[in-house]
Amino acid sequence: MKNNKHGILALAADSTHYYLERIHALHQQKYGKGACPSFTTIETNFPIINQFLPDQFEKLVPIMKSYLAQASLAGIRKLLLPNITLHETIDKINHGLEIAHPITACLKVLKSRSINEVIIFGSLYTMTSPYFSQALEHQNIQVIKLPSLDANRVDSFRKLVYAHQATDQDIRYFQQLLHMYSHQTSVLIACSELSQYASANSVNIIDLADLQILSMF
Repeated sequence: MKNNKHGILALAADSTHYYLERIHALHQQKYGKGACPSFTTIETNFPIINQFLPDQFEKLVPIMKSYLAQASLAGIRKLLLPNITLHETIDKINHGLEIAHPITACLKVLKSRSINEVIIFGSLYTMTSPYFSQALEHQNIQVIKLPSLDANRVDSFRKLVYAHQATDQDIRYFQQLLHMYSHQTSVLIACSELSQYASANSVNIIDLADLQILSMF
């Protein structure tokens, strides 16, 4: 990463920490132990943002426009947002920044692997709204909907992780669910809370947070 050219918005504390840990680990893999990536952090008031997520755009757009302006003034060229859902808001703003966009990165990987069918694991909003599914289907990639019972289970687990209330049993159940579906088709992990507990060892599990991070290198 070039000095003062890459940046990250500090959003939910756990998700931001997860992204930063992955960035540091990948940077050291590439440049050697002890190497430290140089990038600028833009602090945000995430509780304010979060109360308007996922789709109160009349509130979210002016808030995020302000943070993107701060990023530009800080000399950031490419920006990472540790929140998948928030990119729908970012897409509605003219900002001039290069965004480490999960959909762009995802489509690149899916095309390179000739994948034409996926299941999305994310928030209930992400799994049911047209934002992700239309972007994929426009590229002839079919999105298979999770049965409503399992979609609600995934969303409930996401909420438990966010609230620091997920038990070992909750984690095992989520991973079993992920294992089952990833044996049927490719699964997109489209939520940073889920990324923290989704094993990416299977080639059929594609973590959008990891793709965002990799696109920064």
